[in-house]
Amino acid sequence: MNILHFTDLHGNTDGVKSITNEIKNADLIILSGDITHFGNKKEAKQIIEPFYSLNTNILAVTGNCDHKDVIDYLNEKDINLENKLNVNKGIELFGLGGSLNTPFNTPNEYNEQFYEEQINKVKTKLSGIPLIIVSHQPPYNTITDKIMAVMHVGSKSLLKFIQEVKPILCLCGHIHEAIGIDKIGNTQIVNPGAWRSKNYSSITIDKNNNVDIKILKV
Repeated sequence: MNILHFTDLHGNTDGVKSITNEIKNADLIILSGDITHFGNKKEAKQIIEPFYSLNTNILAVTGNCDHKDVIDYLNEKDINLENKLNVNKGIELFGLGGSLNTPFNTPNEYNEQFYEEQINKVKTKLSGIPLIIVSHQPPYNTITDKIMAVMHVGSKSLLKFIQEVKPILCLCGHIHEAIGIDKIGNTQIVNPGAWRSKNYSSITIDKNNNVDIKILKV
């Protein structure tokens, strides 16, 4: 299974045409939030369409800079993974949207209690097959949630969930400068950085569920 993972587009699709073949040939395209830059449903359509026109196998969650009606467009296109489970090629995916509260009062913020509630709703529904978590907010205490190179701002609820269910992979974003690949136990965590910097990740999962991740730049 080959996945292309994009995050923090913030209303920018410049450069998508330069990786047309990669997008067409991917088994799955993942958009992990901040699809728009404080935009709504109309802008979400403009941003997602260049990807969708090349590959309809897309799953997405919203970010904190997406107004809440962005999820309406994701539902219309049947690509919404937020607070849902989806099985694709023998792998289960679960999505969390928005972010924890920020100092900037962005339009799509939640607290840890909300995330814990959403996680608890799906825990009993997990099938037991390999799991991928797609979350705009990174988990706590990895290189993917560090701001100013010193402070961890990820979700402790998500960290606990990963420690309990041991997914094979967590795809996240949100913290633009926290680019990297890390691990929680055997779970690989990747934040490729913002697409505005032309960053994305390519993930290959083999038949034994071994995960190979590359952070790429257009």
